Parts: sequence; C-alpha cells; structure tokens
Amino acid sequence: LKMLPVKNPEQLVLLRHADSRATVTPFGYHTYKQFRDQNQVFSGLPAYHPLRLTVSVDGQPEPAVPGQLVSGNYYSVLGVNAALGRTILPEDDRAPSESPVCVISYNDWQRRFAGDPDIVGKIIHLSGAPFTIIGVTRPEFFGLEVGSSLDISVPLTMQTQVMPGI
Repeated sequence: LKMLPVKNPEQLVLLRHADSRATVTPFGYHTYKQFRDQNQVFSGLPAYHPLRLTVSVDGQPEPAVPGQLVSGNYYSVLGVNAALGRTILPEDDRAPSESPVCVISYNDWQRRFAGDPDIVGKIIHLSGAPFTIIGVTRPEFFGLEVGSSLDISVPLTMQTQVMPGI
C-alpha cells in the first residue's frame, strides 16, 4: 500500500457524518468550524470538499477538472509545502468571497502551463469567476483521496463562486 504524500500520514483520521443507514453526507461549514475551534484532541482539523471545476485560461474554455474546496489550514496541517509560490493560508479562508485565490497541482502546471516559472499571479477563471494562482503543489502531492488526483484547490469561503446556485 502506498502512503499519502503528507507529513505523518499514519496519524490522519477522516471524520465523516453518517446517518443510521450509513449514508455519508458532508459536514456543513458551520459544523466544521465548531469542531475546529473547540478541538482539544487533534493537532489540527483541516477540511476539504472535492468538486469538478470549469476552467478558462486566457479566454479559452477548457474541460472541467477535478478540484477541491479547502480550509485555510489544509496544507499546513498536512505538512504540504508549495513547489512554487505558496499554499492557501488561514487568512485566505476568513470571509466569504474575499480571497479569489487558488493553488494548482504540479501536474496541472506542467500540462496546462508548460511549467511556466512566472505562473504565480496569473489569473484564470473558475466557473466564470476570476482567481489568482498563488502556488503550485509539490509533484508528489495528489490530494487525500487515494486513486484520484486534483488539479486546483480554492478556499472553502469561495464556494459560491465555484459552485454557483448552491
């Protein structure tokens, strides 16, 4: 079995909400914040939610890609640093719609942007909204779901921009 490419993967615990029929549903943001703010057990509580993102680069629409909404502490709790630029920070996840930033995967950077070293600061459109690329993940990081890989991460507080109508 392959370990997740994060610091201390053997210490990770996945919290999920399941009803009496074992139907799993995501935690609401308010519930997550309560867990995070009242936590006295774990060294940190990051949150993420996988989704598909429509992308437009330089006015050219591209096929939808796998992405995720992440809490501001996601990368720091996992011990994942950027290969270029920086990752999403707690200050990027403080208030709804205030931080239109994103982190792209190393593979996306190579595939879509040919490894352009000046990618940090470039604006792309996700679900029609402009986002600034602030960093690129390390090549070995693919996310927390084994067998899948993600291309783009955005702060949880930007949900209404990337998931309009929800």
